[in-house]
Amino acid sequence: MPDISFDAALHADEVRFGRCPEARVTFHGTPGHASRSASRRRHLPERVAAGTDYHDVAVRYALATGLAPEPREARRTDADGRGDAGLDAGLEGEAGAS
Repeated sequence: MPDISFDAALHADEVRFGRCPEARVTFHGTPGHASRSASRRRHLPERVAAGTDYHDVAVRYALATGLAPEPREARRTDADGRGDAGLDAGLEGEAGAS
C-alpha cells in the first residue's frame, strides 16, 4: 500500500489542442523511495496533434509512492528535539561533574 497516492479522471465531449503539450513526470526527494505513475486514455492518442478535434475523450491518471524510511539517527530525538547528539552532550556533562 502506498504512503501517498493521487488519482485524477476527466471526461470531455470535445477537446482541441492549439499546440502539442509538453508533459512529463519527475520524482524528486529522498533516494530509495518507490514511485509509479500510469495513465489510461480513451479516444486520445499518446501524442496529440495540434488543431485536431478529439471527441468523447477520457483520461485517468494515477501516481503512487512509498516513502523511504528515515535514517535511524534522524528518528531518535530526546525531549528537547536535539537527537542523539543532544543526549550524548548531556551525558558527557554529567560524567564530567562527578
